[in-house]
Amino acid sequence: MNKSENHVIAPSTGTREVTNIGLAAYLSSTGYTLKEIKPSTRDRQIFVFDANNGIDEDIMLFFNRKAKCCPLTFWENMKNLKSLVEIR
Repeated sequence: MNKSENHVIAPSTGTREVTNIGLAAYLSSTGYTLKEIKPSTRDRQIFVFDANNGIDEDIMLFFNRKAKCCPLTFWENMKNLKSLVEIR
């Protein structure tokens, strides 16, 4: 099992669901649209993104430590996601 399988959930049609907040912040930072945040069964959240072309490749770049994005944008998205999770 590779690392990404622990954090990427089988998607509904047209979406990709992830539980890793760092991955969610990266996807937001690279232009993917966050559709919703759903509660999970283990005090985690499920971040649901539109599954545009290229999202699977970007997920693999993230887990292979080859992902690139603006650090400030990543930091802002991480703070925003944490705030959204805290208010749920």
